[in-house]
Amino acid sequence: MSMFFSLLVFYAKQMLKSFLYLGTFLFMVIMLFFRFVIRQNDFFGYTNYGNFVGEMTLIVQAVMLLFMIFFYKLFSDEYKFGANNLFVGSFRITLFKITALFCNHLLFLVVLIGFQIALIFFFYRTWEIPFSSFYTQTVSYVIVYWFLPFVLAFFLGIFTALLFGKNKISFVFMMVVWLAIGPMNTELFSRYFRQFSFSDVESLFYIGPLNINDVFEDVVGYNLSLSTYMKIFFWIVLAIMAVFAAVLKTTRTVPEKLIIIMMIVFLLIGNSVIFPKIFEGGKLAFSYADYDQESLYYKTRKATIHPDTLQYSIQGYDIQLDARNGTKAKTKVILDEIQNPTLSFVLYHFFDVKKVTDKEGQNLPFTQKGDFVVVERTANDPTDELTFYYQMKNSSHLPVSSNYLYLPNYFSWIPMKAKHPPFDFDYFTNEGTIDLSMQTKEPVHYTLSFKGDVPFYTNLPRNKEGEYSGEVSGGITVVAGMFLKKQIDEWEIVYPNDWQDITENWPIFQSYLIQAHKKLVDMFQIQDMELPKKIIFLNPTWETNAYLSSDHLLFQTHTLYSIASPYTLVNMPEVLLKALLWNYDKREFSSYEQIVAFNQLLTYLIRNELELEMLNSYYFHTYLPEHFEEYDQETQRAVRHIYEELFQLSDEEKKQFLLLWYKEMDKVSDSWVKTEKLFQEFKEGRR
Repeated sequence: MSMFFSLLVFYAKQMLKSFLYLGTFLFMVIMLFFRFVIRQNDFFGYTNYGNFVGEMTLIVQAVMLLFMIFFYKLFSDEYKFGANNLFVGSFRITLFKITALFCNHLLFLVVLIGFQIALIFFFYRTWEIPFSSFYTQTVSYVIVYWFLPFVLAFFLGIFTALLFGKNKISFVFMMVVWLAIGPMNTELFSRYFRQFSFSDVESLFYIGPLNINDVFEDVVGYNLSLSTYMKIFFWIVLAIMAVFAAVLKTTRTVPEKLIIIMMIVFLLIGNSVIFPKIFEGGKLAFSYADYDQESLYYKTRKATIHPDTLQYSIQGYDIQLDARNGTKAKTKVILDEIQNPTLSFVLYHFFDVKKVTDKEGQNLPFTQKGDFVVVERTANDPTDELTFYYQMKNSSHLPVSSNYLYLPNYFSWIPMKAKHPPFDFDYFTNEGTIDLSMQTKEPVHYTLSFKGDVPFYTNLPRNKEGEYSGEVSGGITVVAGMFLKKQIDEWEIVYPNDWQDITENWPIFQSYLIQAHKKLVDMFQIQDMELPKKIIFLNPTWETNAYLSSDHLLFQTHTLYSIASPYTLVNMPEVLLKALLWNYDKREFSSYEQIVAFNQLLTYLIRNELELEMLNSYYFHTYLPEHFEEYDQETQRAVRHIYEELFQLSDEEKKQFLLLWYKEMDKVSDSWVKTEKLFQEFKEGRR
């Protein structure tokens, strides 16, 4: 062992004297400071601090390559001068040298990464981010995406030295390997890798985040899972196997060769165990491929439901959620006014219904076709209690797991009465989906129980630990995972736990929110739509929308800015009006294009009245629909005429036309020519 300790001390001195090795450490620390300074002096008011560690990905990529080069040079230099042949038993010495180098590298990495984690925590406290699981998950992110790639870099550098010795081709080899499996490939070939789901074998070839600007999502947290750990471990074990295979050339005896072969076989078995786990449990909130696949599902599937099967009313729900091992739901639906033995419900198709029972506990036959569950009743009573047992599966649109839940009030995460699925394909942009709200103004009594090990929130009043109940119109929201709750005067605010403490910023947003709500309610004479005192700022699904319940407002703005930033405030009216005007609207629209244009025009007026003029520099008439040039000549003429004439009206006249347009939207949404005719009738005083 004295030889090993001598090698340990010798290589420690070599590494500490190396400008390349120490310079790489120093470079990373300096760049971390730069990122902190840039964020600290940010003019725009960014608040997505969960993505701060993702901003260092490019630096991590460079550091990984530099470590590969350092260890290659250090080890290959000895082979160049024949130092490995100066001692008897070069096989044993080679293993000692690799082990000594690795122990030193691990020690220095622990010190470096530990120091950087301490700096990051210091930065977070400087930014007034409250202590929560966010801090511990940040450590996990740094280990997976910073620390372990540097460990991999060590073995790749050693393997290159053993394979090529002192040869220029080795630099080409390291560059190819770095581009193939290093964090860099997701930047250079992002369009390619975004085609693949985490369950695809191609995902094995990226060990970095798919998007360095989106490594953290509300409620879900970082893009961390068992699969991310297994992936980097797989490559590390494979690199160690390659090192052992290369060391074979230093063996002299059969026992030495057998030892190496046994080690390779042992590692191969380990990787065989690891390999299947790489493709399990990925967080689909970060999967572009799964999001696109879900959108395509709604583009190709035109599900319908027979109106006779909706002849019933829902009086209440008794919901039991168990998120301790997977996520299971047992939901009792209390029904009244049943007029048909066959009943249809909308339940998200990612949720697998196991069985349905009646109030007597008898199993009922049912079919689950996409987002519709059709139940055949055996009783003829006008009242019943149907209990649905189903497994909730994670999806890119609705994050659900043992570690996080996002079950918003507008979504069919419980069996709901509706004649449409939860999504429609967005033919306007020809990509993504449009949420079709399931909200209803009828009050419903909810009872909810939750069993799980993560922070939990619902808008229902709590009866006792884990049990909630109350009467609500507009549905209930359930979230569990990475968020914080803050009580500010009479307001209860739920927000992502990577945000700063919102105490200082909330009064600014609150003031504009109250004003915008009042102006919209007064303008459209909206009844029973008061602004509740519970506000939820969460958006793990990339949506910009708002949904109003009788006791809470779910405000989803996928913004990088704080709630007091002018960039957030200027967009707030457009988000809020969706909750007030559209998400309770049960009319059917042929196209959503005119709704988008309507929202933009109305938002412009509300912004001006609230004096939110920053970033509102676009003139009223420039809000022409997208793809304008793709219209036929008649439609182009109609759109241009509407916008040019509308711009000439006073603000009050613009409001009057928007009121008329909103009222007639379901009749004119399929044709801009119809809207032009409506506008002409308005100008002539006939409407």
